[in-house]
Amino acid sequence: MACLTSGRTKQCASAISGGNKFLYLADLQDIDVVTIGVNGEVTGITMLAAAVFYKYEFATDTANFTEELTNENCSTLVVQQFVMNWRGRNQSDRNQIMEFADCCCGMVAIHCENTGVSWIWGYDDTEEVQLLSASGATGLLKSDSNEEVITLQATATKKARTFTGVIPV
Repeated sequence: MACLTSGRTKQCASAISGGNKFLYLADLQDIDVVTIGVNGEVTGITMLAAAVFYKYEFATDTANFTEELTNENCSTLVVQQFVMNWRGRNQSDRNQIMEFADCCCGMVAIHCENTGVSWIWGYDDTEEVQLLSASGATGLLKSDSNEEVITLQATATKKARTFTGVIPV
């Protein structure tokens, strides 16, 4: 059986702007069905009962999504990370970070890049999104940022899928 089924052409007209516009998270346990389209994209999500995704905003130009795929002897491992900067520190942010930490069954993430493409990841059992770290700092000088840097991570067997559906909010 052949493993290659197509090639790739140069994408001269594709947007390549870096950065991210938004992040939505939901409890993995609240996802009922994830619908996969014919091209492998996620076209829809059905939630349990009244469950929804929640939007998380971050400072402009401070969020980064990375995927590092390693493949050893046809055993694929993908480490997915979303790092975002919350400017300022307050009790509400502290409470939210602790909610992330307490979400032991994991979360599902949908983020949109500045290219306009949205991605979904963390929806498979054992590949869910978890809080990896949260680092708060006051800075030294008045001109330094007072911030929380949040890192979410999932370890998966495949890269994130394009999300073309409507986010249940």
